[in-house]
Amino acid sequence: MSRPATTRARASATEFLRNSWRRRATIWTPTPTSPKEIFPLDLRAVVEKGLGVRFDDPEYIPPTTPTAPHSVPIQTAGFIDRDGGRIVVAQKFPIDYRRFTGAHEVGHWRLHPKFKYHRDRPLKGTERLAPKRPLEEYEADVFAAELLMPEKYLRKCFEARFREKIHLSSLDENIAVWLSGPRASNARISDLVSRGQRYLALQVATCRCFESRHFESIADRFGVSPTAAAIRLEELRLVCA
Repeated sequence: MSRPATTRARASATEFLRNSWRRRATIWTPTPTSPKEIFPLDLRAVVEKGLGVRFDDPEYIPPTTPTAPHSVPIQTAGFIDRDGGRIVVAQKFPIDYRRFTGAHEVGHWRLHPKFKYHRDRPLKGTERLAPKRPLEEYEADVFAAELLMPEKYLRKCFEARFREKIHLSSLDENIAVWLSGPRASNARISDLVSRGQRYLALQVATCRCFESRHFESIADRFGVSPTAAAIRLEELRLVCA
């Protein structure tokens, strides 16, 4: 997808977060004293008090009726209703799907004023990798990733846990053991290398102990799926080949 689309979406999410932080006393209770305190991001708070839009969370949203004969109804996880002044996210889906779908709807609200009423399927944060993703959906995906996992704070979290970027091509045995899990005392570099960069990024995203230091995993810290966190780590070249 085009660089301008990516840049525009990320810039919009960054601006929205900055404006929310400036208004933190009216958005979060108690008022946070450090940006790290607002993560995992409270979507209801930033939607209703930051965006000024109602956030509804029914258990279920009726699926859309297909127009083609013999087609199955299309599952709906969230939608924007601009004329009704609301963003809606169904609660029947797993929490990481709900959070990414909700952030995606905020992206549509901010980026696509022509969308008056727009529905989305369940989203887990991997969809922007699809080669034929429509431009507006891709932009909302990028916005959601930046909103939930802003680059500046994600880098800080990564560095606090792992100190340096992790390269697949230059792993050592010590790193291989820690990233292979607590029971993998016989782990070898080849075990990680053979599975590729995405697997390595997933191990980093879900790691809770590294060099005898225990911490909240990056995926849990930001309230996203392990795969969404892994893709973000790769995008920022914190985990790379």
